[in-house]
Amino acid sequence: MSRLDKSLCSAILNGLVFFSFESLVPHSKTARDPSCEPAGISCIINSMYIRPVDKKYPITLKFGVRYPYSWKFSKINWLRALAGVKHKGVDYGCPKGTPVVAPCKMQQFKVYENHPSYGRCVMAWEMGKIGITHIFAHLDIIAWPREGKIVQPGEVFAWSGNSGKYTSGSHLHWQKEVNGVPVDPLK
Repeated sequence: MSRLDKSLCSAILNGLVFFSFESLVPHSKTARDPSCEPAGISCIINSMYIRPVDKKYPITLKFGVRYPYSWKFSKINWLRALAGVKHKGVDYGCPKGTPVVAPCKMQQFKVYENHPSYGRCVMAWEMGKIGITHIFAHLDIIAWPREGKIVQPGEVFAWSGNSGKYTSGSHLHWQKEVNGVPVDPLK
């Protein structure tokens, strides 16, 4: 069993265990680049993904949760709550300019500067997995605003923001779809 496999098994057995990315992947070019690790810490979510933002930023809205009934959110979200619409991703409450790292190896296939709902966002295919798409929305800056860019796990590819029509402040929205159907990225 490799060092990476042992570390991932430990993370799974102990819940969310935090490691430096470099200790997990000692020979990775990405892991040695300090710009790839916000605050020098990455978090293993499960055996497949790294947390896209630093662990100090909490999840503010989980996948599958009905929108909260609150006027502090936009009127659109309040109307969604009344209609029983469920959240299709995971929101991390983080300030504008927080580095966003790739949770897995992925290839950008669509980069929007002004998506109607998500604002500035990146849509990417998960490399080696057919039919799995990741969407990162409400971004401030995209590092490589071109399609086809391959991003390595742990590599910074964007910075969070509050762009788009359906936002209630600066945060990162991470959505995972399998064959076009939203699923929980944390599972």
